[in-house]
This record gives sequence, structure tokens and C-alpha cells, in this order.
Amino acid sequence: TWTEEFINSGAIKDLWKAPSKDILALIELANNLEMTRLGEYGFEIYKKYIEKEMLFKRLMQAFDEQMDDLVAELCELADKEHMGFTLRFDGELLLTLDHVWEEEQPYLVMVMPKVDRLVLADLGRNIELLTSLREKVSSLKKIDLSASKGVDDHQWELFLDAYSGCAIEELILRECEWVDDTRLKELIKAFPKLRKLDLSRVPEISYAGLGALEGLSELDLLFLDDLSAVGDAEVGIILEAAPNLRELSLKGCRNVTEIALEGAACQILR
Repeated sequence: TWTEEFINSGAIKDLWKAPSKDILALIELANNLEMTRLGEYGFEIYKKYIEKEMLFKRLMQAFDEQMDDLVAELCELADKEHMGFTLRFDGELLLTLDHVWEEEQPYLVMVMPKVDRLVLADLGRNIELLTSLREKVSSLKKIDLSASKGVDDHQWELFLDAYSGCAIEELILRECEWVDDTRLKELIKAFPKLRKLDLSRVPEISYAGLGALEGLSELDLLFLDDLSAVGDAEVGIILEAAPNLRELSLKGCRNVTEIALEGAACQILR
């Protein structure tokens, strides 16, 4: 069995890298063989799965060792703790913030340097927490604010001041009714490295805001689905402002004619 081979191999020092089910199997076998010290050692390792502080330390170890399967398993276990945030790992670490209690925030501080993607359903409620975590951000590349509740001007300024210059490559603002032309321009200035931008169903975006896309020289994916304000003139300004687009989605934009769509396709595919 795996457990017997593991014991005989002398690799006991690497037990922390094993999946939880294998550690439990080792503990059970050790107890059956009356190997008390081995069973106790296995239980000490297994506690890293069931004690929050140890679980998160182990998660950081797994990241450092590039053990993707173990990282994914530990993220699933962390989610069961109901700490006001969830973690998912699929080659990138996705953090979804809900409402994090103060006593749970140290665990968030631990994982923040590893976070690639951040999802927020309520930017305003988490703005102070996000601001305090800014110094811990080092891997963040994607922010998803889809249908996020609105923020007031003060909260917006805090967010921009904290995260301006962060190397964000993907920004999802789908159904964010609080985003207008002014805030779009501010976002473009704050995140000039954007490669993907989703403004679908953002009703306050118009010709004036779309012209600011020229500030995104690396933009190659743009989604503007269901925007009634987008017509042929807007398509023209978009193509002029973002000449390097590889994909432009205009699904549900009823004021865009076939002629404009054909022209956009020709420019993007050339």
C-alpha cells in the first residue's frame, strides 16, 4: 500500500506534502501496528488541515513548493471555515471577498501576496480593508467588480489612490451602474496596462468615455455588450483609440449597423 511504501522509503519528513486522506491512512495504519510515535507525528501533521492558522501556513508552504494539487485542496478546506472570503485555485489564485470579520483578516493578509484574481460584490463595504491590504498585493492581475454595489466619491478616491499603478491586466465592470465616463477615464489612467476590459451593460458609458481608451496601448479584448449608447460613431472612435484589439464584443448593441460591424471585423482581423 501507499502507506507502507511511504514508511519504508524514509520520506517521513515530507509527510506534510501528502493529501489529507493519505495522512489519515498513515495514522490509522500506525495505530493498528501500535506505532504510537508515528501515529502522533501523523496527527500533528494532520492538524495543519484542521487548525486555521496551521492550514494557512501550510497553504503558503504548498505555494512555495509549487504543489498545485495540494494548493487546490487546501483552498477548498479553507472555504469550509466560512471566514467571509473564498479561495479557488486553478493555476491562478482567485479570492472572492464578501464580509471579512476583523479576527479573520490575518489569514487574508497571509494569502494576499499570492492572489492573482480578485472578485468583489460590494466594493464600498470592503474599501477600507482593500486599502489596508495594498502593500501585500504583489501578484494581482485581474479585478472583477461585476454587478458590484456602488461607491461614493470618497470610497472611489480611496480605491484609486491605493491601487493606481498596480499592474492590473484584466478589469471586469459588467453591470456596474455607478461607472460613468469620468470614472472610466480615471480607471484607464490608474491601470494603463489593461489587456482586457468588460464594460457590458454599463449604462452611463458614452462616446466621451470610450475615447479615453487610447490610453490603453496594450488593450486587446474589449466587451461592450448591451450598450444602447454605442452606435456606428462609437465603434469608429473605439477602433481609432484601440487599434490593437483582437476581439471586440458588441452583442446586443442595437444601434450598431452591419456596415460598422463589417468594418470593425476587417480592422481587427487584418
